[in-house]
Amino acid sequence: MTMDMTKVQHAYDMYLTAMMQGLSGGEKLADYYHTAETCNGIGAEWFPGWLRWAVTKTNPTLEPTSWVHDMEYKEGGGIKERWLADWHWLRNGWRAAVKTYGWKEAGRYVVIGKATLFWGILRVGGQAAFNWRKGGEDNGRA
Repeated sequence: MTMDMTKVQHAYDMYLTAMMQGLSGGEKLADYYHTAETCNGIGAEWFPGWLRWAVTKTNPTLEPTSWVHDMEYKEGGGIKERWLADWHWLRNGWRAAVKTYGWKEAGRYVVIGKATLFWGILRVGGQAAFNWRKGGEDNGRA
């Protein structure tokens, strides 16, 4: 099976952007072929494609944050690992805003607000997408 090279190039771009933004876990995007298959932009896998596309296109600063989060959800674990993955989403979203926009630019505060909003949605609805597995701290549901 061959991989679509535009997906691999996009995965490479996400890795570079994550590293430039200083995202926690950005190194998880270094395997471009694996991330190209795993990561899907901003939004749950069950979202309609057009919705995930629209949310991702209107929030490009947060896309690398979402890719890191997708990798952490795939790694999975227990309650602690899910909480940490979601905390990384919030912290990385804020970091992406600060690294992308200057303190006088409104975009910084818009991205911080959207990262916080998306984090709230994620905390409420993300448990279904998390890879719950044995070996996590207590292997329960949040």
